[in-house]
Amino acid sequence: MLKGSRILMTGLTGRLGGAVAEALAPDNELWGLARYSGEGQREYWEAAGVHTIVGDYARGDLSHVPDDFEYVVHIAANCDPRSHEEGMIDNADGVARLMHHCRKAKAFLHTSTVGVYAHKHDPEALYSEDDPVGGGSLGHYTGTKLAGEGVARAMSILFGIPTIICRMAVQYGQYSDGGLPGIYLAEILAGRTVELRQGSSTGLSVISNDDVVRFIEPLLGAAAVPPPVVNWCGDVNIPQVELVEYLASLAGVEADWKIVEHGGFPAFNMDPAKRLSITGPCQVDWKQGLKRMYENIYAPREVAAH
Repeated sequence: MLKGSRILMTGLTGRLGGAVAEALAPDNELWGLARYSGEGQREYWEAAGVHTIVGDYARGDLSHVPDDFEYVVHIAANCDPRSHEEGMIDNADGVARLMHHCRKAKAFLHTSTVGVYAHKHDPEALYSEDDPVGGGSLGHYTGTKLAGEGVARAMSILFGIPTIICRMAVQYGQYSDGGLPGIYLAEILAGRTVELRQGSSTGLSVISNDDVVRFIEPLLGAAAVPPPVVNWCGDVNIPQVELVEYLASLAGVEADWKIVEHGGFPAFNMDPAKRLSITGPCQVDWKQGLKRMYENIYAPREVAAH
């Protein structure tokens, strides 16, 4: 894990970025660039040891942001842009502005999404980094995130910034709501039906936040010009139904799920081979990791509710 480094992070007010920031802040000089629009967010992160910078990397003036960071970990994104224009500003233009400002960095980690892949007809097929892209599984988000990858590649080449593009799969953990598995678990505990999208892969590649953080250092070490692309995923793909039923078993309830043509979240069976060659294997078993998520986030809520 990174220690003693001067790092700029974006996205620390989100579920993934927050988990990363909590892990990196104690042992690094961590700076967090965000709008901090939620009540108490800035105070929370300052108390956690983060040097907070209020700003909007996609639209605002970056002159007050230092430009001498060793590493930049760019996680922030507009996950639900209302239009193509809004998505391009936040998920593509902002990447260019941030990379130009931080062009002295030793390495830049750009977080993308596995949602950029074009869907395959075989639901058991693995998705690897060289597979066709252009998926529109989440509206303007996936399209503009793919545009952001192109921007990251171009800026890396133009300014000689060692960069790595990491396509995030399904992260989970004990931070915030626990990620997508946590969302499923909340639905189960509320007695609602979990919707699983038809036509997607049969499985989800889940990765613990502990492994996400552990892999940041070797991923930054693999940054290059032009940037490599890596699936930021777990080692195994879990069938969606098996995952939902396991989550229900943790709470001692029956899982209620259905396959839907529209709605739900897209699933992708990821090929972890390239990531394994860079980071080595995950250290958190998915069942143990999800059990810890349940015990630390949802079990206390169940006790409090009764």
